[in-house]
Amino acid sequence: MKEVAAQRQQEEEAFYRQQKLMIDAENQRRAMISREEEKLVDQRSRFVQKKNEWSDMNAYIKMLILFVGYHD
Repeated sequence: MKEVAAQRQQEEEAFYRQQKLMIDAENQRRAMISREEEKLVDQRSRFVQKKNEWSDMNAYIKMLILFVGYHD
């Protein structure tokens, strides 16, 4: 009887250790995904900024072309 109870206790302890490992792994996975999402947000922000810079530059070039065209 004691052997069965001891074995059951060992199995339960092993189960809870495994559960803790799985929870820790899930928390690490979520943290990694969160960091990757932050990187994507930063990357998108830099892309939008560059896009706006290029758009402004393009508009400036068009104005220069029109200005030079009027003075020919």
